[in-house]
Amino acid sequence: LSRLFSSDTRTMSGVVYGLPVAQTQCASQAPKMYPSGQNRDDDGYLSTIGLPSGVIKEFKKSVEEFPVRTWIIDNSGSMATGDGHRVISSGGKEGEISSTRWEELSEAIAWHGSVAAHMQAPTTFRLLNPPGGGQPQTLTCGTTGDAAREIAALKGFCATSPTGRTPLCEHIRAVTEVVQQQAPMLRESGKRHVVIIASDGVATDGDVQQSMRALQSLPVWVVIRLCTDDDEVCRPHARAHAVAGRQLDAILGHEANVPRAGGGRQ
Repeated sequence: LSRLFSSDTRTMSGVVYGLPVAQTQCASQAPKMYPSGQNRDDDGYLSTIGLPSGVIKEFKKSVEEFPVRTWIIDNSGSMATGDGHRVISSGGKEGEISSTRWEELSEAIAWHGSVAAHMQAPTTFRLLNPPGGGQPQTLTCGTTGDAAREIAALKGFCATSPTGRTPLCEHIRAVTEVVQQQAPMLRESGKRHVVIIASDGVATDGDVQQSMRALQSLPVWVVIRLCTDDDEVCRPHARAHAVAGRQLDAILGHEANVPRAGGGRQ
């Protein structure tokens, strides 16, 4: 359980890339490696979403072990495909409804962003393509101490519509550069940067496996979260898993949105 918050409630990793944080976002600078935590509401917020005390303790440990998280988020046009699933609760029961892939992923992003904001756990969400509508392409939560403001900004971020291609390699390389800059401090403290790649497609700008090779020598934990069950898409990411070895976890298809205790999502 020590890596619960590093990706999802059952998965332990994350690797993703993006663009510079816009000043209109939750943060105008790169996220701090070690926030002060003065305004953290760890126990209060986590208990309200139904997490038992033992799991709350593990969340806290995970934030210490992984001080920074980055999501690389696929908002290409194919994410509008309507074969997604969302879990809803009604009358004490849970059930599935159909949705687009983007709606399914947005629900998970909102959950993780809320936890990050309340725990002051710096987490950057980076879209592959400019979202339009005046929304930034990169948004960071968990750095300002104003959870309500960060969560509101994230809602607008997720309310955009998917469009464009899938330049995963470009973003992987960009995030790799960020981690390289952080590497000395991370190694000195025995910590790692979590990178989560959430996508439903094959990169349109190169070989993902090749782009991820530089991560092998860095203090990272990578999660590949596939928003599809398509074998043609899963295969290249499985090869990337082989490259990264123990530093990478993969969540395939609908498994990535399995409901868990407390109403959270993987």
